[in-house]
Amino acid sequence: MQYTHFIIEDIPFEDNHFDIIIASHMLYHVSNRKKALSEVERVLKPGGTFYCSAIGQNHLKEFGELLKRFDPNLDFPSAREHALNFGVENGAEQLQSYFNDIVYKNFPGGLNITDEKAIVDYLLSSNAGLNKILVNETLTEFLRFLTSEKEANNGVIHITKSTGLFESRSFGL
Repeated sequence: MQYTHFIIEDIPFEDNHFDIIIASHMLYHVSNRKKALSEVERVLKPGGTFYCSAIGQNHLKEFGELLKRFDPNLDFPSAREHALNFGVENGAEQLQSYFNDIVYKNFPGGLNITDEKAIVDYLLSSNAGLNKILVNETLTEFLRFLTSEKEANNGVIHITKSTGLFESRSFGL
């Protein structure tokens, strides 16, 4: 039987089926995480490994801050809401009822962006509403604003990256 898609809260495989399951930056979108984690635990073989990556509450926060400083009416959804659902700060706590030997691996680093246009391209690709606002003279003004921000910060605009990976084992080992 081959599946092209299914929801994590109802995994269509028998118990103890997989050695490894990977959930890449998606658990914060799941409405019933308890059911989802229970399903993952069910289909993992005893001692199987569950890898799940997540973001932290400060992930890419400067994008929203830049927009707010440029125009207090502009908004860019922050990662905070996603991370409050399931993130680097609270993921281990949510996993502990379903798995053991939970290890968190932080992915350190951040972005030092020197190209203002790259910031604009990212923002426009990530937020459809900005495509209607950051146009013509407003876009030109925003690029000037970013240039001044960059110049005030030694030629870079720093963007925080907060991501990591939880590695946990199925009970039963």
